[in-house]
Amino acid sequence: MSTRQSRIIEVGAGYNPIAPKSDGWLTHVVDHADQPTLREKYAGADVDVNRIESVDTVWHDGPLDQAVAPEWIGRFDTMIASHVLEHMPDMITFLRSAERLLRPDGVIALALPDRRFCFDCLKPATTTGDILEAHRVGRVRHGVRTVWAHMAYSTGVDGGLAWNSHATGTPRFLDTFGSAHAMVTELKDDPSAPYVDFHCWYLTPASFALIMLELSQMGLVDWRLESVSPTEGFEFFAFLRRGGLQIADAESLQERRMQLMMDQLREQRVLIDLLCGPTAAPAMPTPPVMEKVGDPEMKEVSGKLDRLLGMIEAQEPRMHEIAHSALLIRAALTPVQKVWHRLTGRR
Repeated sequence: MSTRQSRIIEVGAGYNPIAPKSDGWLTHVVDHADQPTLREKYAGADVDVNRIESVDTVWHDGPLDQAVAPEWIGRFDTMIASHVLEHMPDMITFLRSAERLLRPDGVIALALPDRRFCFDCLKPATTTGDILEAHRVGRVRHGVRTVWAHMAYSTGVDGGLAWNSHATGTPRFLDTFGSAHAMVTELKDDPSAPYVDFHCWYLTPASFALIMLELSQMGLVDWRLESVSPTEGFEFFAFLRRGGLQIADAESLQERRMQLMMDQLREQRVLIDLLCGPTAAPAMPTPPVMEKVGDPEMKEVSGKLDRLLGMIEAQEPRMHEIAHSALLIRAALTPVQKVWHRLTGRR
């Protein structure tokens, strides 16, 4: 067995961990339930429940760093969170927990769905203001806005929950208006009620870059976005490192923010062309969005997760073999209709 000394905390590893303990990784698994419960939950959902590993920290509520045993605070080298951040009711609190859990030189590797190419495509794009409001009210569960968006505007293309930039199908709502109305009518703001999970943030590479820039600039998180990849399929990958970005020159900050806003418009044009047909003028290709704020020698990452994790290999020598296991995530990130129906309670 290889010696793999880097300590990893993997949040939401589920039924397809990226750095499985069974392969020798020193991984601390965080999930919303223990192993037997997760295996029961996914039974019959066309996934290999035997890949669900023992859960080290069961996280129900409160900040993540308060759920993890005190002896682990500040000891992890890397956090892996694949398709997790878009579910967090309070993104700022989650990122602050990561600051406490990771070493000062720690890194976060993220996989995120691009809202243009999944069932979030018709939902309003998330802004920094949305993130700020959720943090200010201390949101710990999803409210009416999120529930309504999920039930009323979740959309499939050709029956799929995710697609790529070359999709040609007609968009269709996944639920009826009546179902959405009933769901929000019955929704109770009761802390004792069972937690119901949804996507609450609808992101693209440029919008995530702008959010991280602005949160960092305000001093609300101590993370800088070293790179964010172009979208590959329906997802993109981001790499965060400690040390919040501070652009002292007000004019340079405005220029950077405007650049990212323009990038978002180009991204939106791709979505419009995809769902409505090409515009009169040819759509400009969406340029890769790369934050040029870190080490100038840092290589750019491609849109594939194995290359994102390859960056960790380059910058974290103790993780030199993690790229080998990155391909394991592909099956987990391919949306499965049966899983969707099971987890949303529909047949």
